[in-house]
Amino acid sequence: MLNFLFRLFLAFNSTALIVVVYFIKSGIAINICSPFVICIPKGVSYLIYIISMLYLTYFSLLLSKSLSCDSIDDGIVSIEYANDSFLPSYLGYFFVALD
Repeated sequence: MLNFLFRLFLAFNSTALIVVVYFIKSGIAINICSPFVICIPKGVSYLIYIISMLYLTYFSLLLSKSLSCDSIDDGIVSIEYANDSFLPSYLGYFFVALD
């Protein structure tokens, strides 16, 4: 169960980073205006976006400490790529968010 939660957080963090880049590029700010609260400037909104991403990443790292420890008992025969298309796909999503 903890392994599933960890993988879910990693997937959410990578996807949320694209959303944060899009929000900052588009100038989307948090608009909380009420009689009791002063309107938040765009720079503060961007800072909140970035800090929230850093906090979620930190939480994922804390969660990784409680995962089970794995070790390789036998010798390593060869190292192969798991998936060659991951990096181009991720960079493609990142640059689409910038567009």
